Amino acid sequence: MTFLDLARELKGQYPDRKIATRMAPRWLLRILAIFDPALKSVLPQLGYHPDLSNAAARNVLGVQFRKGEEALRETAADLVQRV
Repeated sequence: MTFLDLARELKGQYPDRKIATRMAPRWLLRILAIFDPALKSVLPQLGYHPDLSNAAARNVLGVQFRKGEEALRETAADLVQRV
């Protein structure tokens, strides 16, 4: 899941919360990176989507993972209860 996917999932679960669900344009990020060294270090990763797999853990260890959406919803619900 991308951060945008995470934000949209959380916004759907908590519509009354202020959760940004829009992506800043690349040109704006490049301009802001001129003034923000932390943002400049992120620029090379823009648009990069690594192909990750948990197949080895499932096959070797026999681990069954939950879907990302389910884990996100449960984690968010737990955090909301604690606040």
